[in-house]
Amino acid sequence: MSRRLCHVDQLTFSFQGLVATLLQLAAVVAGVVGCIQVATTRPDAFPAASKLSKGAWLAILVVSTLVAGAFGVLHLLGLVAAVAVIVYWVDVRPALQRVQGRGRQDGPYGPW
Repeated sequence: MSRRLCHVDQLTFSFQGLVATLLQLAAVVAGVVGCIQVATTRPDAFPAASKLSKGAWLAILVVSTLVAGAFGVLHLLGLVAAVAVIVYWVDVRPALQRVQGRGRQDGPYGPW
């Protein structure tokens, strides 16, 4: 019995562990890139896009990146942090790009 437990302990990086690590890495990379993008975006673009201020989004992304890196996305706090990073990428960033004259200018579901 103890031999089997030792064998299970050696399989720490199983498929599930690998997926969790890749998700954690993706959340951290997306958070770091998002932080860089927010830091280099004009401050007046955020209110023009009806979003929180530049400082607020920078703080949200920094804290979310640190929490996702520390806990991983399978922990409740890490999951909340990953959702915050995803909200930036799918809602805030496209709105900022539209306000700044970059990105797609077509309908909400793609070109017509």
